[in-house]
Amino acid sequence: MQVASCKSQVAILLSVLLLASCSSPPITQPADYPTALPTDQPTAQSFDQPAAPDATAAAFLEAWELGDYGAMYARLSPVSQAAIDAAEF
Repeated sequence: MQVASCKSQVAILLSVLLLASCSSPPITQPADYPTALPTDQPTAQSFDQPAAPDATAAAFLEAWELGDYGAMYARLSPVSQAAIDAAEF
């Protein structure tokens, strides 16, 4: 009888431990974080639209016909201008 009583006590103890391990974690209060202050939004920058490709090509060819190499150089892209300076152009 003692063995049955001991087994039942162990079973009850294991059941209690099992139920305790399956419970949800304790609820904690959220931390008081500082409130973010609104900031100014950046303003939009306006960029000049490049000229139409046809107009740029026509102006380049007209400057070429007139021998105006300064105007031709001004029509080059910044990358092309970086590759060659105006004097060499």
